[in-house]
Amino acid sequence: MPRKPKPKPVPDRTFTQTTIYGQELVFKVFENTFKIHGGKGSFRQNLHEERFSEALLIAASDYLTPDGLVRPDNDYLISASKFSFYMSEHMKTLDRDSGDDSALRKTIYPRVVKEIWALSRAIYEMNRGTL
Repeated sequence: MPRKPKPKPVPDRTFTQTTIYGQELVFKVFENTFKIHGGKGSFRQNLHEERFSEALLIAASDYLTPDGLVRPDNDYLISASKFSFYMSEHMKTLDRDSGDDSALRKTIYPRVVKEIWALSRAIYEMNRGTL
């Protein structure tokens, strides 16, 4: 027996916009939303984004200064395993009992490295006066 469909919320505002190619786009605005991502797996997605944000804050405080990129004595962004070990000791949102650090190594580590590189490049350009 199929499941009953969930009632869809009524949008607070609806408006249309015509593109330069004559295609009409319909925009629906829903107020009072508080989730980053909705639907199946939204809890995991939100938890992953919280962990990424926390890891980025820790790495930014260790690696970035107003003068630019600084390498600390314990350079944990050099490899994914060092990053995972360091973050497992310093992050509050991790479940240390599980022992599974694959998300830290495979998805969060590359994103943090890209963000740190982009932020250090922006600081460099800002200090140079070209930004």
